[in-house]
Amino acid sequence: TVSYMSPEQAQGRKVDTRSDIFSFGLVLYEMVTGVRAFGGDNAVSTLSAILRDEAKPINEVAPDVPPQIEQVVKRCLRKNPDERWQSMQDVKAALSALKHESDSGQLYKPKVAAQKKSGSSKALIGGIAAAVVLLAGAGGGAFWWVKKHRVHPPAQVEQPAPVAPAPAPEPPPQAAEPPQTAEPAAPAEPAALNNDAIIDLVENKVPTTVILNQIRSSKTDFNFSPSELIRMKKAGVPSIIIETMQNPKAAPAAARTKKAPQEVAATPAQPAPAPAPVAATPAPVAATPAPVAAPAPAPVVPKAAPTVPSKIADGTPIRLALAADVPADVPEGEGLRFTVIDAVQGSNGVVIAKGAVATGQIVDAAKKKFLGTSKAQYRLIQVAAVDKSKLNLRATPAKSQEGPARRQVENPGQKHTKEVAAFAGTEYIGYIDGDQTVAVRK
Repeated sequence: TVSYMSPEQAQGRKVDTRSDIFSFGLVLYEMVTGVRAFGGDNAVSTLSAILRDEAKPINEVAPDVPPQIEQVVKRCLRKNPDERWQSMQDVKAALSALKHESDSGQLYKPKVAAQKKSGSSKALIGGIAAAVVLLAGAGGGAFWWVKKHRVHPPAQVEQPAPVAPAPAPEPPPQAAEPPQTAEPAAPAEPAALNNDAIIDLVENKVPTTVILNQIRSSKTDFNFSPSELIRMKKAGVPSIIIETMQNPKAAPAAARTKKAPQEVAATPAQPAPAPAPVAATPAPVAATPAPVAAPAPAPVVPKAAPTVPSKIADGTPIRLALAADVPADVPEGEGLRFTVIDAVQGSNGVVIAKGAVATGQIVDAAKKKFLGTSKAQYRLIQVAAVDKSKLNLRATPAKSQEGPARRQVENPGQKHTKEVAAFAGTEYIGYIDGDQTVAVRK
């Protein structure tokens, strides 16, 4: 995931999900061994190897790596997300502890060959320190750093260090030969993504966000004929993926949903045109000057009503009603729309009017499990205030320590159906996210 994400896509991304922990495990593996955990001829084969194969044990690739580091990386790369570290804070704590042991010399005491400690320990200490700094960033900048400082290919790292006695003067000319023979060799161009590759990724349960990033960063050769669209729908390809296939350069649906109201609010009203100046007629020489017409009066601009700040506290509850039905197969990234049921009071008057619009987004689609089906989950984004500003919302009374707060899409008090997850009019509760101030009329 990290290798195929551009710096622009990585900006602002929060590194705190279990899929990101798997990606970070790939970086740690390559950082301490010098080789990639999974290889392939192209992006699709690499993703297939990640889903199908287990990474080669670190002690077989780099025997001098301490087992404590191997255990941290191995837990990051577990196939079952529930068996991985549950947050990046846990990974950071484990790596910080290993760095402390490394600095104190405790990490290498089990090693037999003391002479190997000096060379390998410096690289591993630097790797652990870089990983801790990388986790301290915990954002899109960390992903950009990883992409920019990627480890060289395995062919260059796996070359054994010379341990034999220095040979005759023949090695220097041999060391200069590889650049001459390597110049004609050009890397094979990766295969373009097509409809079959997307269907394979969906059937192998690759996360939707990973597939979207792959489409935006890879060469594509898609077919959008009616028969192909029907085939992809029958294969379970979500609508958001098909839309991204048709226009990979377009902004994600969530970004468009969030940006639209801001653009409308940011467009200032056009000012009234100023009255045209009256051209003065020059008086003729030796003649009585003609009277100059009085200028037209300037238009009266009504004064804006005086306002006062009205504060609304963090965690203030707001009753919301779902504006439209939510289908049972709603895809991840789909936008939600709510209306405010009751007006909300601040410290100096109403700050949110009855009927104001609130927005949300599906963050996890419904999934089938061994004993049933898990419900889709949503998050709340913003609600419109009386002064046209947008107030931040969350879905739970308290803030979440692992990213935006999320709740299940429920349909309380109504008959369950296979087609609809929640009907229009279903009541939900939102909460103000942080202390905020609104300008209300005095």
